[in-house]
Amino acid sequence: AGGRMARETGLNVRAMYMGGGTPTTLTAPQLDRVLTAFETAFGPALDACGEITVEAGRPDTITAEKLAVLKAHGVHRISVNPQTMEESVLRAIGRRHSPGDIEEAMELAARCGFPHVNMDLIAGLPEDTAEGFRRSLERCLAFGTDNVTVHTLALKKGSRILLEGLAIPGPEAVGEMLDCAEPALREAGYAPYYLYRQKYMSGSFENIGWTRPGGECLYNIYIMSELCSILS
Repeated sequence: AGGRMARETGLNVRAMYMGGGTPTTLTAPQLDRVLTAFETAFGPALDACGEITVEAGRPDTITAEKLAVLKAHGVHRISVNPQTMEESVLRAIGRRHSPGDIEEAMELAARCGFPHVNMDLIAGLPEDTAEGFRRSLERCLAFGTDNVTVHTLALKKGSRILLEGLAIPGPEAVGEMLDCAEPALREAGYAPYYLYRQKYMSGSFENIGWTRPGGECLYNIYIMSELCSILS
């Protein structure tokens, strides 16, 4: 339906974002089928497409076979989202991956040669500290990724963190985490290029996308500026 709509209205695809969830929970053949269907549906409308992004998300879903499929379909950018590099914090939030899994995923991404890789961190996770957050950021920067998104924890009603009464850092601690992130990122050559807020965020802070020159995610810019049609 999206491809037909693009043809009928003369729209060309500027960017494609496959995410919101973790597409890499699909198998490699399933990813191949989805991306083939996308290419077939939009055809010539993809000639001007400057970016295809796929959320690889959870490191425990990333394999060499899946990344090879993404690369074969011309994917420009993937996201590998550790949230934290602290083992104790990962356990507290129920993540199944380890810091070692994140390192392996980044090594696989480097071997595949994706032009851009984004990593997400969250300030304010249960059991985390300002020092732990700083260590996580330093480890992410060591990978050489050109995009880092620093999120602030948003606690939604009914979330496991609230239901289980896990101890979460207060606004002052979260502020300290964010205060250490900005100078570290700037010193490493990153600049902020998009910002957004959500409901129920710790300390009423924000989420900020940081990039090195030339690494901007076009989709993020388009969706934040609200100047492009979005087909979903």
